[in-house]
Amino acid sequence: MAIFIALIFQVLFVFFAMIVNVGLIVHDKINLQNSVDIAAYYAAQRQAEMLNAIAHQNYQIRQAWKLLAWRIRVLGDLGYKEHPMQLDTGNLFQDVSAFDGGVSNGNGLIKSKWRPTVCVNHGIWGSIQNLCYNSKTVIPELPSVPTVNPFFPANFGIGAAVKRLKDIAKADCAATGPVNFELAIRWIKAYRNQVASSKRIIREYARSMSENPYEFRDIKKNSVRGGTLKVLKYNLTRANLKSLNESEDQFRFFNSLGTTGKSQDWLNEVPIYPLIYYTDLDGKGKVCRGEAKPITGRDQENRPVHDLGKDDVDDFFRNEPQQITDDYHSIFGFEKNPWMMAYVGVYAETKPRKPYLPFGDPIVLRAKAFAKPFGGRIGPWYYTTWPKGKNSSSGNQKVDNLAPLPLDPNTGLPEQSSSGVLELGIPNYSRFPGDPLGLVSKAALALFKESITSVVKSGDYLNPVFYSGTPANEDGLAMASETDSTNGEINKSIPSLGYKAPWIREIEVAAIAPDLFDATYYSVEVNAFGNYTKKGITGNYFNEETAPLDIGSYNIATIVNVAKQMEISRSLASKNPTMNFWMIKEPKHLLTAWAPSGAFSYDFPKESFGNCFDSPPSVPVPGMCARGGRVGYSVKIVSEEYLKSEKLPLGGAGVVGSLSNPPPANF
Repeated sequence: MAIFIALIFQVLFVFFAMIVNVGLIVHDKINLQNSVDIAAYYAAQRQAEMLNAIAHQNYQIRQAWKLLAWRIRVLGDLGYKEHPMQLDTGNLFQDVSAFDGGVSNGNGLIKSKWRPTVCVNHGIWGSIQNLCYNSKTVIPELPSVPTVNPFFPANFGIGAAVKRLKDIAKADCAATGPVNFELAIRWIKAYRNQVASSKRIIREYARSMSENPYEFRDIKKNSVRGGTLKVLKYNLTRANLKSLNESEDQFRFFNSLGTTGKSQDWLNEVPIYPLIYYTDLDGKGKVCRGEAKPITGRDQENRPVHDLGKDDVDDFFRNEPQQITDDYHSIFGFEKNPWMMAYVGVYAETKPRKPYLPFGDPIVLRAKAFAKPFGGRIGPWYYTTWPKGKNSSSGNQKVDNLAPLPLDPNTGLPEQSSSGVLELGIPNYSRFPGDPLGLVSKAALALFKESITSVVKSGDYLNPVFYSGTPANEDGLAMASETDSTNGEINKSIPSLGYKAPWIREIEVAAIAPDLFDATYYSVEVNAFGNYTKKGITGNYFNEETAPLDIGSYNIATIVNVAKQMEISRSLASKNPTMNFWMIKEPKHLLTAWAPSGAFSYDFPKESFGNCFDSPPSVPVPGMCARGGRVGYSVKIVSEEYLKSEKLPLGGAGVVGSLSNPPPANF
């Protein structure tokens, strides 16, 4: 019996050792796969953070365009005889693009006879006479007083008074054109400075993400590959960790956006030529004649169109740079190539040695995982479809119906319209998806009528000196010098902003607050400075002096984030809800995703979604909402089969295909 038991014990011991080894191997295999999943998730989070930062800067470009359009069509054209600010409200949704009987097409292109023009010499801003009555003002010379009785003293007095009035009228006529030109140039300069600032940051972020298929830098300029390896090691069992080395055979990292080494392959710029008019007046003859003249843009032969006689203004901002890739060239924004998907891959291989298998080759464990950002939007495509293999969207239908035509990258000229007419767009934008009017609706033009007229009555007026100098960070909103004494103390304390500024600054901040179109096509971050800009400063992408602050922020100490923009807009806009239905009223309305209900439930949390803004939010997460939702890109694990599929519906309605940057075959 003893001999039999001894023989059985050895067999049982072998089974016992096998069970222990198999159990440890299974444990290490599960641990390795979980660790690789977590590492991939971490890397995709870093990718998502960079995409969110890019998305916000792209939205800043959108806001700069909205502000330029609002200035041209509201402030610049306010003296026009039939501007909604001059009339009773009437039909709020009336198309007013044909004030003088021009052809109404809703998009503000030069087909229309009426062209919004920058002209600020009129009664609304405190002038004696309105030289901006229409775009072709003709004011006849005052008649001279006939000499009835040369010995009558009063006759000479009346004649002298009339002569003085004629001299004043001539001087006023001569001075109006240059003032209009100067203000238009300052608005253009503010717009291009904002575009250039956001462009530089987006390009730098994108370049950092695209240089290498095996590495990229996060928003703090840390190595994501290195961080991914640390996360992997931190979660491995001792046996897996001990047998892992950093060689390419055992640890691989794949950055999908770095496959070509060029950010332009996945992030396309849409260059444009805005067309802006100002009213020039000629008082050299007996009448004062006004004419709307183009100050920017190019004609069909690519020649600049502007008044070359104005030598006192910086030529640099009169026209678009010759190179469409120039920082200061106008763009409608960036669009992301859907066929160049953002994702990361992580592969790890270990050879853990087990206690009952001390000799021979160890068992090799392998695991890989892919994770991708999802749920966010850098911004809309220009057109509604994106064919496979193209570097830009295309088609016959624009996402923003009111956008100016983009430039052909080969010729630098605007594309031809369907009618064959070259169209250069006067700034306009859609307030909501499918908007046919934008800023040619009465409701949009008169949105801040009450706010503007109330301050104008107090004696303030629109002055080019408000835009004479941009403070730090290329902030182009109205902000005159503290020492300027024009019209008294033009810089007044504005509680909603937290600092002194001209009265018009607060209204300009309100004009660019998010609307329904923005919420639909952009990831609008309400606290970008806290979530992204601070980290970008840490990573030396920029310093505090060049940090891309939100529009309305005078400096880092007085951040006016998107949440603050919405608050100011809500307080200044008309109280009539039918008049400003397109404006987003609360930051929680920008939320696009939600946190799960619990650790094991991803059901939609109806009781908590959007309920995190009851008190001032301070949560440093996208959207500033920890439990009620978020904005921008989140992260999810995806399968390799999905990334290699040939039927991905990524190019718009009916457009399917495979990725241009699939996982490597040997990954």
